[in-house]
Amino acid sequence: MSRWRRYTLAGLLFLDVLLLFLLRRTPHGRAHLWVFPRGEGLLILTPTAQVVLVDVATDPLWTRARIGYEVPPWARDLALAVLTRDDPRLWAAQAAVLEAYPARWAWTPAGTRTSPAREAWSRGVARFSPLTVGATWQQPGLYITVRSVSPPLLQVQVGRFTLLYARGTAPLAAATAWVVDQVPTDAALPWPPLVIVRRPLPPGDANAALAVLRHPDTRLWLAEEVVVHLETDGLAYRWEAVSP
Repeated sequence: MSRWRRYTLAGLLFLDVLLLFLLRRTPHGRAHLWVFPRGEGLLILTPTAQVVLVDVATDPLWTRARIGYEVPPWARDLALAVLTRDDPRLWAAQAAVLEAYPARWAWTPAGTRTSPAREAWSRGVARFSPLTVGATWQQPGLYITVRSVSPPLLQVQVGRFTLLYARGTAPLAAATAWVVDQVPTDAALPWPPLVIVRRPLPPGDANAALAVLRHPDTRLWLAEEVVVHLETDGLAYRWEAVSP
């Protein structure tokens, strides 16, 4: 085989691998949501490849790496960044993410005071507004609405698929587990929403703990160090646990 032909085949192989890599990270008209370990945050890729970051994992470098791995390279700037709690550690952690992935818009807890961490955070956003009940961010095929400020509660709506998110305010205890539930709600929502909650487990009784996790309402248990990927077209959804 001639050298020219070998170079041609190598170039075609490289282009095939690159194309498969890019196709894997396009949304294909669906919404993709990644739930961080222990329910610490959400990464959302809308059907039109807009990127949303809600809160942040404890390790900001991990969050940056997750965005780099999951998001198409042409959609790296964040369309929306959200902080649900006024915690200096959260400000500093999300500021470290915004250094690499600046946000065009952001929601922040109302009434927060100026601090070095917040000033560093503000350098990574173009515009921001306070987190207020009823505030809505809308993109084709996806809505994010603030349902409550104290405690913070966000609703992510994709067609009939609804995810309610509330970051925990206390460290995860041994007798609790993060789960994604599908629970009945009022008639305002056309479909039972998925809710990320911290559910207490009965202490000292492994069988009872398993019964809680296997309850018909329980759709998913968020293990300590597992990233959950949810994909939906607005009607059905599927999920998978992926390595962090």
